[in-house]
Amino acid sequence: MTPKIKQIKKMVGNVNPFATQSDQIFSNQYLHSVIYYNEMGAITLEEKYNSAGTCEEVIAYQYNHQNKPITIKATYPIDQTEEVIKITYDGLLKVKQQKFYGDDPGSYHTFGYNDEQLLIDHQSFDDDQTLILRETFAYQNSKLLQHDQHDFESPQHYSIMYEYPQPQTIIEQHWVDSKLQKSCIKTINEHGQEIKFEELNTNGKILHATTYHYDEHQRLIEINSTHASMKRKLIAYDESGLLCSSETYNAAGALIEKQHLTYENGLLASEAIAEIATNGNEKSIHQHVFYHYQFY
Repeated sequence: MTPKIKQIKKMVGNVNPFATQSDQIFSNQYLHSVIYYNEMGAITLEEKYNSAGTCEEVIAYQYNHQNKPITIKATYPIDQTEEVIKITYDGLLKVKQQKFYGDDPGSYHTFGYNDEQLLIDHQSFDDDQTLILRETFAYQNSKLLQHDQHDFESPQHYSIMYEYPQPQTIIEQHWVDSKLQKSCIKTINEHGQEIKFEELNTNGKILHATTYHYDEHQRLIEINSTHASMKRKLIAYDESGLLCSSETYNAAGALIEKQHLTYENGLLASEAIAEIATNGNEKSIHQHVFYHYQFY
């Protein structure tokens, strides 16, 4: 039986995580965060620290008998302030979420559902209890047909229309104030995984296209995109099927991001991340994260 996690301690070192072992000096490694869990696997407390070792934020969670969060309290020791979010449920469904500043009520959200327990209404109120945003959702045979969003501060009306011309194709039309802005076409495979995403302008010209490739175990292994920020991403897994590395390249074919993960007994032990500068105006960022566990 896999032991239940009681605590995860996250340590961070801002060094070159891909240097040779003799060059890796973690003298500037610092405690980033500590996360505590209950025996049902839910987070009960999270502490966040800065590089100087000062605790910047403490988040405490309380749950109902269904292990759903009912209170989330964030305390900021440096500013000596706190925020509390209280969540109300109807059975398993969240119907209200409100923020408090001390005893003063702040912004809140309400949620409504249909008989199939699908979200059909979301309303957002600011700290003055004024309605600032409303979203409605319409379905047919449990498939989303329309998502409307009314922004009362703009005010603008956003709408997304969904069509399903084929079992493995989803078309989205994005409208603002009754004017078509763009369309998106998603193609999924027989496993329900997205294999292609295309964004089109109002004339039907493709603006961006992304394809997703999977291995025989339905694991994502490659992403190819025409987007300016990323051209290609390669993803690899270890013999246990756990994500072990990824590499991201820009449109010029230069490596811009690299990630490497290691595990112990199936649990994430370390994560090396490098964001690589491709010109003189940028600075490369190297970070190595270590995870330490305590168990019940």
